[in-house]
Amino acid sequence: MTERENALLAIHHQEPEWVPAVFDCTINCGDVINDRPLFEDGADCFGVHWKRSGPETNFITHVDLSYPPVIEDVTQWRDKLKLPDLDACDWAGAAAAITPEARQEKLVLYIMGMGLFERATTLMNYEEALCSMLEEPEEFSALLSALADHKVDLVEHIAQYLKPDVIYYHDDWATQNGPFFSKATWEELIKPHTQRIYDAILAHGIHLVHHSCGKVESFLPDMLEMGVQGWNSCQDCNDLPGIKARLGDRLVFWGALNDQGVLGQKGTTDEMLRQEAVYKTDMLAPGGGWVCGPNAYVSFDFDQDRKCDAFVKEYSREFYAKRKA
Repeated sequence: MTERENALLAIHHQEPEWVPAVFDCTINCGDVINDRPLFEDGADCFGVHWKRSGPETNFITHVDLSYPPVIEDVTQWRDKLKLPDLDACDWAGAAAAITPEARQEKLVLYIMGMGLFERATTLMNYEEALCSMLEEPEEFSALLSALADHKVDLVEHIAQYLKPDVIYYHDDWATQNGPFFSKATWEELIKPHTQRIYDAILAHGIHLVHHSCGKVESFLPDMLEMGVQGWNSCQDCNDLPGIKARLGDRLVFWGALNDQGVLGQKGTTDEMLRQEAVYKTDMLAPGGGWVCGPNAYVSFDFDQDRKCDAFVKEYSREFYAKRKA
């Protein structure tokens, strides 16, 4: 059985031969449009400047606050926002990098970074964006609508040229304690524009995974109703056993291996990695619906990630064999 075939069983809520690992079962198309220079200083396709952090966060970039924001006043966004020219990107080159053999062996994955809320908070000062949601909701909604138009156009380019099996739509909506905004604010400003992006992805038969770090569990029932099929990063601040029990027949967990407390942390031993693998397999593997990997997808210690993936694969083979016996 190929990695692709095994992963398809899992995402269709059938029990595979082993729990697939995202680093094994997918081929990543890469950031074709430069939504964010992830590990290098520089500007993205919207003109936002990014700066590398330190080793404590694996040198991943953050917005460089030494540059003025692209949009200082949300009421002036029409004069300041310049959407990227998607036709100028090298779609043909990105498509050619995915061989027919790779498509037979693995799922093709596109990570669509910088969702509507994330993009708005990078175009503006973060605090200013949050205040604008409350003080200028109509203008903020209009900005998100324009960004959603861009995202829908991006989906069409991705579908036409890259033909992925999976899209990770990346929009963080929560801290470790709860959402950034109230449910009512989310329903008014975020949800309707996000729905258009979801619909565009689903119209092409692409498996839709929403990435959101933080304690986002209160939004998951709504997200499923909107069409979400998978969720990443599944951090432990959420009630993962409860979510599996309530929603596990409809929701695919992507990630879930604890890189905040185990993977990539100083002092982590192989035995701790094995314990995490067993704990999460017992919790999430029944009935399929789990593709394992570190919470953040971006590895903080690739060797530890791969060891934990290997422990999951080894243990889950025995786990599923016993269930089928």
